[in-house]
Order: sequence, then C-alpha cells, then structure tokens
Amino acid sequence: MEQETSCESFGLDLHRGHQSGYQLVLAAQRGDGAAFQELVHAYDAMVMRVALSLTASEVAAQEIYCQVFRDAFASVNKLDSNSSVFIWLYRILVRHCVEYCRRSAGAGRSCSGDEPSPVGSPRQPRMRRL
Repeated sequence: MEQETSCESFGLDLHRGHQSGYQLVLAAQRGDGAAFQELVHAYDAMVMRVALSLTASEVAAQEIYCQVFRDAFASVNKLDSNSSVFIWLYRILVRHCVEYCRRSAGAGRSCSGDEPSPVGSPRQPRMRRL
C-alpha cells in the first residue's frame, strides 16, 4: 500500500511571507496557525534539502518533511527563548533521517538509496556528509 507523502491533510499553506523564526514560534505558541504555516514556509526548503541529501530518496524525504513539521507543531510550546529555531527543527529532522536509515538497513537497503545489500553482506546505513 502506498503511503500519502503530501502534507495537504496537515492543512499547510506554504505560500505566505516571512517573519523572523522566533517571532513565528511565539505567535504559534499563542495558537496562531498562520504563524506556524509561515514558520514551515521559512524552513521548508532546508528541511527538504537535508532530508533528500541524507536519504537519497525523494519519497523518503517527503515523508520525513511531513514528520518533521508534525513533530514541530506538536512540540512548539516546548521551545524557549534561548533556543534556536533552526537547531530545534534540524534536530527533529536528523532524528527522522536516522530512523529512516535504521529502517532501511533492517530492510536490506542502504540509506543512500542504493539497491538492497546482497545476502550475507554487512548491512550498514551510509549517511552522506552535508
């Protein structure tokens, strides 16, 4: 069964202007959904670029993209004024990429999107450097 890879069901409108990342987080913490959408728009290219670089799979990168912003939405109230919005999102992103690589290794595929490993060969996920 094919998994939906778009974020339409999440209700994101990615065509809005930008404010500073932390201002958007503060507004999102107050319940401003439009501010969270702007936060997504401000960081969406970075999230997709890094996810694609680490997984070498467009489908996996799209899935990870959605997971990152779902997790960010769920934890937006945990971010404090001393935290970097970029680092916060980046940590969520890397965690999902590492999970993808572990699942891929367990299924006999490399993280870089190569063909499955031959029987009997070591299955080690390979992560690309940024």
